[in-house]
Amino acid sequence: MKSRIIFTLIFSVIVLSAMSQQFVWVQCGNDSLCFIIPRVGDTDKVMFAGCKNSTLLNIPANITFENKTYEVNGIAFQALTGNRKVTEIIVPSSVRVIESSAFEGCMNLKKISIAAGVTTLGDYVFQDCTSLRDCVLPESVKTIGEALFRGCDHLKSVTLPSALTEIPYKMFMGCFKLQTLNIPTLVSHIGDYAFCNCTMLRSLVIPDKAVIEKRALQGCAAASQYTNRIKQ
Repeated sequence: MKSRIIFTLIFSVIVLSAMSQQFVWVQCGNDSLCFIIPRVGDTDKVMFAGCKNSTLLNIPANITFENKTYEVNGIAFQALTGNRKVTEIIVPSSVRVIESSAFEGCMNLKKISIAAGVTTLGDYVFQDCTSLRDCVLPESVKTIGEALFRGCDHLKSVTLPSALTEIPYKMFMGCFKLQTLNIPTLVSHIGDYAFCNCTMLRSLVIPDKAVIEKRALQGCAAASQYTNRIKQ
């Protein structure tokens, strides 16, 4: 009886969520792009949710649908998960949130340009983007989810925003080619497995006040520099 009630509640949430938003396809340049438009409330904001054929994906700041103009202020959960066509993505300054797994598994993604404006990056956004070589996170970013770059085994260079206060769980796990990283001075916590198996990361600057979890540097080339600071 209890399991039936739980199932009913979950089903109701899914139905209500589907009723509260609609997916629409809009022609942008040479490709059709998908966006999520809320059905409830008078809103002029939409989220990017996918594309059909793009290799160079230039996400627009605004779209027009049924004679109404909308601002693209987010990139939806799993918008491009597993996409093998996209090689470059340009994120406009109108975007504030990139939701979890938005670009996860984009194995041929080599370049991403994120304009200032994004404040939040969800979990696993770039996980398993195995062709990504460098990434600059804009100064506007304040919050980053776990395992952001996990499995990006060709990643060599990352620039982190100065307002960052934490390096989350498994953030750089398996980034074998990352060689140098300066962590912003406001960071106070290095999560478990954050740099696990970063076997070429020898130049790692961690702020003096930052707490380093026990397994944060497991298999990391720079681990010996911080032996006395790692939690036991």
